[in-house]
Amino acid sequence: MGNLIQTIGTSVKRGYDWLKDRMQAISNIIQGWYNQYKEHRAGLKRHREYLDCVLDSAIEYTPEEVDIELSERLRHTLQSIEDGKLLEYLKSLPFEQRKEYIEKSLLPLVCKEMCVSPKFLDWFQNESTIGYYCEKYRGIALNELYLASDNDYVLRVFINTIIHECKHAMQWDAVAGRNTHGYSDELILKWRINFQDYIAPEESDEGYVKQPVEWDASSFAESVYSTDN
Repeated sequence: MGNLIQTIGTSVKRGYDWLKDRMQAISNIIQGWYNQYKEHRAGLKRHREYLDCVLDSAIEYTPEEVDIELSERLRHTLQSIEDGKLLEYLKSLPFEQRKEYIEKSLLPLVCKEMCVSPKFLDWFQNESTIGYYCEKYRGIALNELYLASDNDYVLRVFINTIIHECKHAMQWDAVAGRNTHGYSDELILKWRINFQDYIAPEESDEGYVKQPVEWDASSFAESVYSTDN
C-alpha cells in the first residue's frame, strides 16, 4: 500500500512538474509576443516622429566638398560623351542596342567616376519607378519603358536616374563602412538614421522627397545632369 501511495505521489508530482513547465513555456511565449509588440509600437512612434521632423525641415542642398568636386568632374565627363550629343546618340540606336549601351557603357562609366561598383541587376517595367538601388544585392535596376522613349525630357530623366541611383550606392558604401568617399561623420550618421527610418513614397510624397538620402541623391544628380535643359 505504501508503495502504491508513493507511486501515485510520484506520478502526481511529475504531472504537476510537466504542467508547471508547460505553463512557463506558454508564459515565455506570451511575454515574447508582448515584447515584440512593445518594440513594434516603439518603432512606429520613432518613425512617426522622424517623419514629422522631416516634414518640418527646410529644404536645402549644401553639398560637401567631395560632392562639389565629383559633380564638376562627372558633368565634364558626360558632356564629352559622344561628342556632347548623348541624347542624339541614344535616339539613333535601336531599342535593344540602347539597353546594351546603358548596361555596358554608360552605367559602368558613371560608376567608375563615382567610385562605386554596383552590378546591373535587371531591366523592369512599371509606370512609377524609373530605377532603384538595392543594397541587399548591391546592384541597380532600370525601367526599360523610359529608355524606349524618344522624348528628350524622358531620356534626360532616365540618365539623371542612373546618377541618382549611383549616389545611393555611395551613401550605402559610407553607411556600411565599405568606403566613406570622404564624407563627414555627421553626414554619414544622418544617412544611417534615414535608412533606418526610410520614408516610402506611399507613406508620404513630401516626406519621401525631403528625407536626407533622397534629397541628397536628387540634388546631386540635378547638379550633374539636369532634367530641365
